Amino acid sequence: MSKELTTTNISRSHQQVLKKLARKFELSQVDFLNGAVEYFRKTGINPTDEITSPKEEMAALNKRLDQVIRFIRVHERDKLSPLLDSLIIIDRRLKDKLELLLTQEDLDSIESKIKNSFHEFRGVLSDNKENMEQISNSVSTANANYVRGYKHHNENLGKVIQLVELLFTLLMNKRLGGYNKEDIQKFKDAISKIRQA
Repeated sequence: MSKELTTTNISRSHQQVLKKLARKFELSQVDFLNGAVEYFRKTGINPTDEITSPKEEMAALNKRLDQVIRFIRVHERDKLSPLLDSLIIIDRRLKDKLELLLTQEDLDSIESKIKNSFHEFRGVLSDNKENMEQISNSVSTANANYVRGYKHHNENLGKVIQLVELLFTLLMNKRLGGYNKEDIQKFKDAISKIRQA
């Protein structure tokens, strides 16, 4: 493989380090330098940045991880736990409300009771209608009997008045000197009619 080589100026101390690193990885100095250039190109790392040890990098990562964990714990304490508590409370309230809601079975039972009550009410109304008809008939009969009795009473009262008039006539005739046979007969007839009534 043909390569176009160029001259790279580096300090003598870095030249010594380059030799040791190339030997360590069993590379030529040229291959090591080419690999190093590719490494920095691909990773985007600036080789002039301050270099920290892996231990320092791990400490920085742990510190950052601790910050993330603290953030998650605070978020859990301040946001997620209250939210979970609220959800639990809402769940309990919903379950309590659902227990109070009518089910289809409850509605069917209520409908059945209403139908039974309606049939019983219709039966009571029918019985009351019959009773009202009987009462109405009784009132009509009592009214007719009252009217007949009232008429009969008026007739008897008229006869009594007639009898009193005859009696008064008889008494007047007695004072004037004697009884008239016609008046006596009228008196007897009036008494007979009152007794027949």
